[in-house]
Amino acid sequence: MRTAVKPARAPATLVPPSQLGRRGGFRGRCARAPAQRGFTLLEAIVALAIVGVVGTALFAWATSVQQAQRSVRDQALRQEATVNAVEFLKAVNPMSQPKGAQELGSYTIRWAAEPITPEGDAVDYPAGQGPYRVALYRVDIAVDRAGVADWHRFSIRQVGYRRARDLAPLPFRPDS
Repeated sequence: MRTAVKPARAPATLVPPSQLGRRGGFRGRCARAPAQRGFTLLEAIVALAIVGVVGTALFAWATSVQQAQRSVRDQALRQEATVNAVEFLKAVNPMSQPKGAQELGSYTIRWAAEPITPEGDAVDYPAGQGPYRVALYRVDIAVDRAGVADWHRFSIRQVGYRRARDLAPLPFRPDS
């Protein structure tokens, strides 16, 4: 296998001081104009335009990030209010208390319930007919927060009940 042999570099030649200019530059046949100092007006305008475009883009990005943060924070507060209202309304019987309001910390919940099924007898095992009358209700809930009425609205379905009768005791059958 053959390897290419690189030719040796020629030694650097020194330029005599008489060929150097006042600032140490070479004054030969290929001499260049002295180097510019500073920026031209056109370069400064282009630089300012670039800075302006980048600044505008950064401002728009920061504004959209702030709006997204506000939206996420507001959604989290609404979710918290929904969970708290549903937990509270688990203890409310819409048949006996179809309307009401309750203050829960920094917000107030208001509810109004309407039956969506007719009232009927509950079924009990093994006797058949249970002691309760039941119906399914749609409960509309409004959450007021910091003086803002109807800040958040939602609906749930909940069973309402009332005691209608006492159960007759089961006949006692002794084991034979």
